[in-house]
Amino acid sequence: MDKQSDERDSAITGYIRAREKRDGLKNVFFEPVGNSNSSREQLMFNLVTALIDNGFEPDEEVERWYAEQVKLLTK
Repeated sequence: MDKQSDERDSAITGYIRAREKRDGLKNVFFEPVGNSNSSREQLMFNLVTALIDNGFEPDEEVERWYAEQVKLLTK
């Protein structure tokens, strides 16, 4: 890893610890879902994927949307 990446990881870790201490809650997960160049649809898809991967169950509307997106990505 380069120095900038290490500094970023350290800053994120510090933020997570400070927030957990301030709010008294443990983060379930923390992973990036996109960047400034990601489209709204890509951000939503990545967020739903992260939520599902971490045990959340989407409602029917989100599940239909997600299945449609998966079809579009696999074409």
